Amino acid sequence: MKNQRNRKILLTMVLLVAAVVSLNRTTLYAQEPPPPPPSHDSGGNVPGGGAPIGAGTTIFLVLGFTYGICKVIKIRMKEFME
Repeated sequence: MKNQRNRKILLTMVLLVAAVVSLNRTTLYAQEPPPPPPSHDSGGNVPGGGAPIGAGTTIFLVLGFTYGICKVIKIRMKEFME
């Protein structure tokens, strides 16, 4: 009975994380670099300006959320077993 309940909780968590990741389609962009000095002769933009950072932010948020949920479940299981 306990094993079936744990599986149901795990499945719910996995589906919740998958839903959050798939529904989060926003992309954050880094701040543009400042303009080059007047004597800048490279003839182009500075590399890395406006690089997207949204995917990394989303991944870290999902991992942190999942880690927190797992810690809560472990604590509750420990209390339940005592």
